Amino acid sequence: MMARKNRGFFIVFEGIDGSGTSTHTRKVSTWLRNSGAEEVVQTSEPTKGKIGRLIKERLKEGGEERGNNIEEAVIDALLFAADRVEHVKKEILPALNEGKIVVCSRYVESSIVYQTTQGLDTNFMEKINKYTVNPDLVIILDIPPEIALKRAKRKRWEKFENKLFLTKVRELYKKRAKEKGYTLINSNRNIKEVEKDIQKIVLKHLKETLKIQIETEKQ
Repeated sequence: MMARKNRGFFIVFEGIDGSGTSTHTRKVSTWLRNSGAEEVVQTSEPTKGKIGRLIKERLKEGGEERGNNIEEAVIDALLFAADRVEHVKKEILPALNEGKIVVCSRYVESSIVYQTTQGLDTNFMEKINKYTVNPDLVIILDIPPEIALKRAKRKRWEKFENKLFLTKVRELYKKRAKEKGYTLINSNRNIKEVEKDIQKIVLKHLKETLKIQIETEKQ
């Protein structure tokens, strides 16, 4: 892991495709800013950089046969890891070292869960992702794959967007949440209810870690 100063706070949202990671990354970032935490960086993976754009193009190529191909899994894993190292170096770590709150949609756990579901070894995934920084809070949004896929409403599905694959991904997310002590939230509910639960968890961790006072009456 890359060294970081004991400043800033790093929040990561994880979950299967369609679980709401992008939505809740945006919503919690807005809530934090409106509540008095001005130094908030909202980001996501894959990034908007060259490697991230390449990954997005590969995902659009789709096909279950590609998602289950071990050689393709290795390529995916290495590309995601490379994109992540650049992301940490250029955006995440500098922001944390300046005392900012970083909120990210998807991070290391996405790679570990998705690529091990494709057939790769967890130890391999951890090794190629060692040049990163640890999140302070990982929130996994849990939702049944059939509900998540209905939410997506795509004309063309991306590589990992099929029920069988996402069912396996979901179960592995839940297993790792239990093993690693990650927060697991049911996102198959009214979005306002999910928001409130997330806000309570984030507020608790910020107060404990940074002693930040969030003005909750401004919600």
